[in-house]
Amino acid sequence: MRIPRESHPLRIVQAMPASSEVIIECANGVNATLLELQQEGTYFGLWDGAPTHEINEQLLDQVSRGASGRIPRYLVRPSEVPLTHVRQVAHRSLPAALPIRRCHGVFQVGSAVLEIVWFQNEWAPPISPVVMADLRELDFLALAQPDPWDPDEVMPQPPMSQAMIDLVEVTREMLEQRQNDERSSGD
Repeated sequence: MRIPRESHPLRIVQAMPASSEVIIECANGVNATLLELQQEGTYFGLWDGAPTHEINEQLLDQVSRGASGRIPRYLVRPSEVPLTHVRQVAHRSLPAALPIRRCHGVFQVGSAVLEIVWFQNEWAPPISPVVMADLRELDFLALAQPDPWDPDEVMPQPPMSQAMIDLVEVTREMLEQRQNDERSSGD
């Protein structure tokens, strides 16, 4: 029996309309709006065996270091759940699992953006209440950066060298002299 492509469970969903804005409440009454959300299986790519505490720590370290460079990243650290139904292998630690979904969200307040990574057992939205409670303690504005793709955002300029400062001053003096000469020739 053939399953129609549009209803196949492995079909890739490219876009889903949001029923409403997703807003998180952070510390100091800051409300951040979700701009972009990517989700994947937490253990996507784990080929063999059950996850352990060591594997989870490696994964969390990789996630926290894997920031894109332009947008800072904040990791909401998840809790592990011991896997009591899985037999422990002699040379490995006890099996333990993180929530099954890894979520990467880019949030914005004004022109400040921050990528937040969290784990939960269901597809988002909604964001898990446990994660939302952690985000209420997040000082969003202390970690966020100006949006690097915002054309209206003025990016800070590096300090000028003394030679450049001297060149600007000489140019300014030359322009003032030219304006004075034009005024005096017009009189």
